[in-house]
Parts: sequence; structure tokens; C-alpha cells
Amino acid sequence: MKLKTTIALAVVLLSSVTFIRAEQGEGWVVRFCKKNTESPTVKLKIGVPGDKKSQSYWTTWTSNQDPVVPVPDKYKDIKAIWVGAESDPTNKTVHFCFQYNGKTTKKKVLNGVGEDESQQSDSANCECE
Repeated sequence: MKLKTTIALAVVLLSSVTFIRAEQGEGWVVRFCKKNTESPTVKLKIGVPGDKKSQSYWTTWTSNQDPVVPVPDKYKDIKAIWVGAESDPTNKTVHFCFQYNGKTTKKKVLNGVGEDESQQSDSANCECE
């Protein structure tokens, strides 16, 4: 009976870890701080820092969506990432964080249009998690 209980407990714990990991995101993600973001819509671009040719439109995030936005697979595990953002309407504040494997690497606050980059080794406090 102890063995069955131990196995059942192990399955529950592993399931919980898997769920938490998926919630945080594998590889790079952008996490919007909904409580501090005024803009209902944000257009995102993505690319590699220093490589303008790699920078292109990625997606549009809206405030009714999940705050965690995983990057496209080809950027998921790169060493450093560049993200450009544009609020719509353009005079609204946007708060977001770069995260790699669940760890916050940079916090960004912009009003209208902005861009930034982060490396896997960076560290920051997102203040909205």
C-alpha cells in the first residue's frame, strides 16, 4: 500500500512541476504587466540584437489575452533577444518583462514606441509576477 501511495504522490508532484513550467514558459517569453499597462493593444517585433535584417513583425497582444507570450520557436533558445513594441493607441504606457526559462532578465516600460534587448544571463525584477 505504501508503494502505491508513494507512486501516486510522485505522479501528482511531477504533474504540478510540469504545469508550473508550462505557465512560466520554456525558452524566451514576453510577460506583460497587465496591472500597469494602459494600452489595450501592443504590436510586437522580434529579432536578434544588432541584426536589423532579422527584425520583423511578430504578433499583436491584446489586454484580454494571457500576459505570457512565448516567442516563435526559432528564437526560443537564442543567447540574446531583441523586441520592439508599439502601443495602440500610441500615447499609452506598456510594462513588460523579458523572461528566459521562467527567470526575468529585463523589465521594460515604454510610452508609445520602444525597443530593447536582453541576454539569457541578465537578471531583473519584473514586479508584476
